[in-house]
Amino acid sequence: MGRKIKKGIKGEASQYQTRSNAIRGMQVNLQDFRKLCILKGIYPRQPNKRFKGNDKTYFHVKDLKILQHDQLLEKFRSIKAHLKKHKKYLGRREVKIAETHLKKTPKYNLAPVIKDRYPTFVDALRDLDDALCLISLYAQLPQHETLEVSKKEIAECTQLYRDFMLYCTVSQVFTKAFFSIKGTYYRVEIMGQPVTWIQPYKFNQRMPFDIDYKVMGTFTEFYMGLLKFINYKLYSDLGLTYPMGVADLPIKEDLYQCDAIREMQANARKLFEAGQAEDDNDIDAAFQDTPEMQQMKKRMEAAKSQRRLLNNSVFLLGRETPLYILQNLILSFGGDFVLQDDLPEDPKESAKIMKRITHVCMDRPLPAGKEDKSKEYIQPQYIVDSINNLFLLPTKPYGPGIVSKFTQINKSNFVSL
Repeated sequence: MGRKIKKGIKGEASQYQTRSNAIRGMQVNLQDFRKLCILKGIYPRQPNKRFKGNDKTYFHVKDLKILQHDQLLEKFRSIKAHLKKHKKYLGRREVKIAETHLKKTPKYNLAPVIKDRYPTFVDALRDLDDALCLISLYAQLPQHETLEVSKKEIAECTQLYRDFMLYCTVSQVFTKAFFSIKGTYYRVEIMGQPVTWIQPYKFNQRMPFDIDYKVMGTFTEFYMGLLKFINYKLYSDLGLTYPMGVADLPIKEDLYQCDAIREMQANARKLFEAGQAEDDNDIDAAFQDTPEMQQMKKRMEAAKSQRRLLNNSVFLLGRETPLYILQNLILSFGGDFVLQDDLPEDPKESAKIMKRITHVCMDRPLPAGKEDKSKEYIQPQYIVDSINNLFLLPTKPYGPGIVSKFTQINKSNFVSL
């Protein structure tokens, strides 16, 4: 008879640890352990046989070894020791020394973590959906000290999301959009990778207290670092510096300047065509007529025609329409827009601008006797449906005040959302 093996030495039980044992072994508190797991992308794994009970959270031993030898763990420990010393100074009522000591708190850098988790740029694009959803949500939240939602964090999320939307508009990578109750869904295609996310509407947000905002804040911290890297790479491919200076931004009071956007789009097309010509020269002539190359050329031609969808359309956007949504879509598909509030008071100047307008976009019933028969009157839904169907739809079902059944929306691409 062989010697009896002790429990937990071999088999599946030796490959897993409970969260409490892991925290005890790493000598950190629960908050730091959660933050470390989120930043490193390590999540619980449930073994087939839960040897400590079904109410326990289990982690794989290999994942825990990665955390034990990570530089972030040492940084967390040094930060904790630094804050203990700060608390000690406050207990002695040495306020000035405590403030000076607090300014010297150690900081950690997420660049090595992002490079480890995403070896290539395409890998980062595949994980961009969740990042954009959370950052666009944080950009709409109000400041709240109790829930640890700081003004600085909100401003940074707003800037990062604005920069990404500007890139999507300049490079004309939008492919789909959809209005829903939760917000606006967008889909773009960058380097062959589809990215889909939801942007909440700009309403006053209510902050529920049954949500762990510390966990959300940790995810937001990591996603902000990820989006900074992605924005830098995307802007560099367009030949632009990132971050752009305030004077160079084609944005005034959160609204795009159409002429500046058009100029940036023209420069981006020149760079793309020059790079494409170099790639065609590098490709062997034997591969030019392959089915794969022909299919790629057809996709590129379809993308070009898609970008010219609204080339001959100029929209007059009413003050009640969602300008922050429509301006990205209209400019990305070759259209132009004029704001109702920007019309000059001079009747002659206003008449010149009105001659260019082909569509009047409004989200309220049209007053009687004020209809111009030379123009099409539409709701914002018309722009989104035309983009999704890749051709200009009839405007009659989308007239102001008409409740459309939206039978022409292609929802099949958004079923999984």
